[in-house]
Amino acid sequence: MSPESMVLGLPEDVDADEGAIRDGAADLLITRNTMLGQSADLETGFWATANEFSDTIAWDIKDATEQEIQTWEDAAEILTHGSGTFTLYADAIEKYRGVRVDLHVRWSECKREALARIEEFGADTMTFSGVSQEQAEVEYLNGVREGLLGEHTQARSDLDDATDEAKDALTNGPSAASWERIENAGLMTGREIHLFGGVPDPVVDFEPQDDWTPGEVADWWSTLAPNQREHAMEEYPDDLRNLDGVPVVVRDELNRAELEEAIDHFSSPGVGSNPFTLEQLREIQEATKGDDNKFLMYFDPFAPGGGQAAISTGNPDLADHVSTMVPGMFNDMGTLTSPIERSEALHAQMVENDPNGEHASITWMGYNAPPTHWDSKDGATALASFQEGLRATHQGDEPSHNTVLGHSYGAYIAGAAANPHIGGGLDVDSLVLVGGAGASVDHISDLTVDEENVHVIQGDDDWIEDARDDFGLLIDGFGTPLHHDEFFEDPNNPSEELGNRLDPEADTSHSGYFTDEETLSYLGDVLTGGTPQ
Repeated sequence: MSPESMVLGLPEDVDADEGAIRDGAADLLITRNTMLGQSADLETGFWATANEFSDTIAWDIKDATEQEIQTWEDAAEILTHGSGTFTLYADAIEKYRGVRVDLHVRWSECKREALARIEEFGADTMTFSGVSQEQAEVEYLNGVREGLLGEHTQARSDLDDATDEAKDALTNGPSAASWERIENAGLMTGREIHLFGGVPDPVVDFEPQDDWTPGEVADWWSTLAPNQREHAMEEYPDDLRNLDGVPVVVRDELNRAELEEAIDHFSSPGVGSNPFTLEQLREIQEATKGDDNKFLMYFDPFAPGGGQAAISTGNPDLADHVSTMVPGMFNDMGTLTSPIERSEALHAQMVENDPNGEHASITWMGYNAPPTHWDSKDGATALASFQEGLRATHQGDEPSHNTVLGHSYGAYIAGAAANPHIGGGLDVDSLVLVGGAGASVDHISDLTVDEENVHVIQGDDDWIEDARDDFGLLIDGFGTPLHHDEFFEDPNNPSEELGNRLDPEADTSHSGYFTDEETLSYLGDVLTGGTPQ
């Protein structure tokens, strides 16, 4: 036999479709996720997705008994276990085939080197061992082949063991050993380990990056088990408490603790502080203290311009309708008493319009307001991110109806957030601009919110009508004044207007909109997804 005709001679590859197995594992997870959604516990996930999944399995889950719920939970466990088992088996197949490729590559390299030596020294040249160069290379390649086939035997044995483990796991169901294999392979999140009776390692690193979207943050949080969430809150409170995509109740707990700590610090003897800052902190404390229906969603006492904060009446993660009001000039963390009262009035109106729904009304002071700062880009992008966060953390099988309402300079910030060239766009159902000088655009159609869901409220007696002329508010970027007809004109039909306008009959001046019955009634319809009459 010549070296050129020698072959490695591996046995036939295993008859398994790795891609199909991985697809099957993914399908099982899709089915499971349809069942459980993003809920932190099985029963909540069960009810949250009951209607959607009933159509899939033709079973009226809404009337399920506790035994049927247990069956549902068992099904989720089986799906998770099955997906992990399939994935482990696919990994074993991939590893085995990787070994086969490596063996072939090494064999080919050794054979190439043997043939090169024969060509260099001659096939009949005698070697020191007393055989020809060709015969020496045949013996060398036989030794190489024996070693490589031995490696293949071990790799195939490992695959056979994995096959037996997969068969056993799929036949007999979850066991401590099979769960351990799946967990050790990194195929289960901490949340899944917890859901199915395990105890995950509580220690987690803070993972979100600066470029993560609120949706990515929410997805990361959903993978953590309760003990891991507790660890993250203890170790990384400042990273989490204002992070869009973290649930509202978590942000509220961490921000309340930070508020109390800041007040204690600045109240301590011998600690130098700005009395004005301390008073601002106490204003926030007063607005949230002892009220389980208030949520401190954002808190940055050291932001330029007097600090920033966002306070909600009602939990937006659980609400059917969510309103976010953006105050205007001369506001900061310590001047939110009046804006909060306005948000509470909006909340009361939402309840009046929809007494059977759940509602949340937020005061969002998450930007640095004039006159100390003319913040547009940062404020607009922050507001857009905040709204994305509300979408990402909302619970239930239906999205909430979300509205952003900007007042005065806050209307400009809201418009800038809905300007694709400044804030990138607002993920909201309705946009309301109240007493605003402009929305950063030349025409209503330039906003990312559909024109039919944009509402401009401005009274004839509002000084904002003439402010840009009389007071020099001609800063580049305000766009067309909101009381000008050309802002609303339909370019395809100049005799028609786009959007919606309300000019209250009563005198509202610039700050009386939120006590005017006509305006509140109009806003109540908008904020609860209705059509103003």
